[in-house]
Amino acid sequence: IDQHKILREGTVEEVKKEVHRKIKGLASGGGYILAPAHNIEEDTPVENLIAMYDSAKGYGRYPIRC
Repeated sequence: IDQHKILREGTVEEVKKEVHRKIKGLASGGGYILAPAHNIEEDTPVENLIAMYDSAKGYGRYPIRC
């Protein structure tokens, strides 16, 4: 997940949409690991990190059905 544009500057809804998009497009065959594209910067909103985690937990269960 893009650290600058999505996690640091995006809204909670944008984070959720990006997580859904990544999982839908990349996880269907298995083995996909969702993570920030780089280190999490100190000014990243905690709400966005929680949204990433919760969305991944909700969308990222195999078999993928999103």
